[in-house]
Amino acid sequence: MDEEFLSLGSRATMTANSRETFDPAFLAASVRDLAIEARRILNDSARNPFEVGALSRRITDLQSQVPNRTPSELSRWLENLSREVGSDPRKDQRVTV
Repeated sequence: MDEEFLSLGSRATMTANSRETFDPAFLAASVRDLAIEARRILNDSARNPFEVGALSRRITDLQSQVPNRTPSELSRWLENLSREVGSDPRKDQRVTV
């Protein structure tokens, strides 16, 4: 199967399953895709719990793909995003009387 015909999601699954090689270009594309999806989900006032769960799993998967040499901005960003996804959006809303 020619990789150029695979969608990003298919390549993500294939790469996540093999993890034999580290591809910086693929990692960058995965981070961009995750950032776009996270922004969409986190800005939705009626968060879908299934989407939040899927987003959380994607974050965990991407964290496992980041090289473990030293803590980096990317690993910190993923950790902060994971915390934000796991937080209750209702507690962040201000109560006005």
